[in-house]
Amino acid sequence: MKSKKILALAFVMSCIAALAGCNTTPDNSSQYTNAVETSHKNSHSNIANPQVLDVKGSITGYDTKEYIFHAQANQVLRVVRQNTSDDVVLNLLYLGNNNKTSELSGDFQVLPYTGDYKLIVSQTRNDARKHASTEIKFNLKAFITDQQQPSNQQNYVVNYKCDSNENLSVTYHFNNQKTSATVTYDNISQQLNFDDQYSKKNNPVFSNNNYLLSVGTINDGVFGDSMVYSLLDLKKSKGGYALLQNCQKL
Repeated sequence: MKSKKILALAFVMSCIAALAGCNTTPDNSSQYTNAVETSHKNSHSNIANPQVLDVKGSITGYDTKEYIFHAQANQVLRVVRQNTSDDVVLNLLYLGNNNKTSELSGDFQVLPYTGDYKLIVSQTRNDARKHASTEIKFNLKAFITDQQQPSNQQNYVVNYKCDSNENLSVTYHFNNQKTSATVTYDNISQQLNFDDQYSKKNNPVFSNNNYLLSVGTINDGVFGDSMVYSLLDLKKSKGGYALLQNCQKL
C-alpha cells in the first residue's frame, strides 16, 4: 500500500507541476470572453470584467500571448488549464509601481496589490528552442474571487467543477485539529483521512486504501480557497488512476 501511494504521489506531483500534464477530457470550446489578447510588442488593454477569463489559442517558439485584468489586493487568482500542452508556462506580472512580483504564480495566487496584472502564456527557453516551429495549444479559464477566512464549522462543504466538466463534492471535517474529508463523486462516497506523510504546506493530501485526494490551498486549513489537483483511484493501477483533475471551486 505504501509503494502504491508513493507512485500515486509521484503522479500527482507531475500534474501539479504543470496543472495540466494529465488531462483526461478535451475542451473543444473556442471563444474569448471579457479578454483582450495582446502581442508581445503591442500596447495593452484591460479586461472589462475581472471575474472570468476564458481564452483559447496557441503559441510557437518564443512567441507569447498576454492577457490583462484588474483585481483588488488579497483577491485570489485561480487558472484552470483545459486541453493545454504540458509545455505551456504561465507567468504573472503586476503592472503597477511595485516591482516585487517576480515570484507570482500564474496558476494559483493571492494577488498582493490592487491594479492591473498581466498573465503571460509562453514556453521555457529550452522548449521554445527545441520546438521552434511546433504549435503549442492552450485553453485557459481564470477565476478571481475574494479570499475566504478559516471556517469554525465542524463540517465544511466545498463543491468543485473539474476539467472533465464533472462535479466533485468534498466535505472537510474538523475534529480536535484533525482533518478528514468525505469525497462524493458519481456513485463514490469515501471518507479519507489526512495523510501526514505526503501532505505539504498548502498541499494537503487525504487518503485511504482505495482513493487519494490532493488539494491545493493558499492558506493551510482554509478550504474555502482551494482547488483539487486530482482524485486518484488506487485500486485501478499501481500509480493511481486519475478519476478527476484540475477541479475549480464553484
